Amino acid sequence: MEGAARYESSEGPIAVRVGLGVAVQEHHALGPAAVHAHLADLGRTARGLLDGAGGWRVAEPLDEPSALVTLTPPPGDTAERAAARAAEASLLVGVVPTARAPLHLREPVLRVSPPPGTSLDTLRALARVLTA
Repeated sequence: MEGAARYESSEGPIAVRVGLGVAVQEHHALGPAAVHAHLADLGRTARGLLDGAGGWRVAEPLDEPSALVTLTPPPGDTAERAAARAAEASLLVGVVPTARAPLHLREPVLRVSPPPGTSLDTLRALARVLTA
């Protein structure tokens, strides 16, 4: 066998493949442009709520057309501590280490990536966590 096919086995994660197929169908049915617009709006909302919460600052422009939100910590707090507080509140955020962008990051940052359907209450809960 040639290429990547040589690494495949005769067994496969059928449920994963079915799930991916269903997700692609749903995405297509909703319309990629509508999904993108929803995620961009969600990102703008998240950045508006989170920028300044507890001194945390949003790194991207507030109107960035994306749902990704990068937050830089205020003096006296760290991305790792904020992520731990978020986990205690059942909120999932990520920590981006300086090694991911050594020329641009002086310290780890917090990454928030709200999925479609994230409620305003969830974003407000994260703002409270950042303020704590």
